Amino acid sequence: MEKIKLEYKPIGCWVIVMLMFLGVAEASQESFIMFDVTVMAPTCTINDNREIAVDFGTNVIISHLGEYGYKLTPIIFTLNCAAPGNYSFMVQGAGAVFDEELLATNKQQLGIEITYDGRRLPLNTRLSFTYPNIPVLQAQPIASKIGLLAPGEFSATASVRVSYD
Repeated sequence: MEKIKLEYKPIGCWVIVMLMFLGVAEASQESFIMFDVTVMAPTCTINDNREIAVDFGTNVIISHLGEYGYKLTPIIFTLNCAAPGNYSFMVQGAGAVFDEELLATNKQQLGIEITYDGRRLPLNTRLSFTYPNIPVLQAQPIASKIGLLAPGEFSATASVRVSYD
């Protein structure tokens, strides 16, 4: 009778063990990927972060205040946004005592009307626009019809806010 010699080959054993692990890995192919994302709206810079000044000039005649177009002055500013799209524009401030839609001044009987396209833009109201088309705004001093406006200098302060819609 012939003897059959069985040889132990460790390499073959490792191949079997590795195939077993591969088989387990193939049976379970579930993986998870986690994403941590912050979505940010495009940013805009208004007037290069400088103050926007509106000068109605000298000689504002009290009796003409409130007449359509009297001292109607452009509000000149720049607007640079990171991306085109739908935005909204708002002039924020305290309303005049006699009309909350007008910007209050240091004189109770005087307010500033902000207009866009010939229509009044009430304070604290959003105006939608598509950038890069920048809204063209104008300002006009308006006197109250009740009471007496005293002559003298006047001033007003408001904030301009641009938001991505």
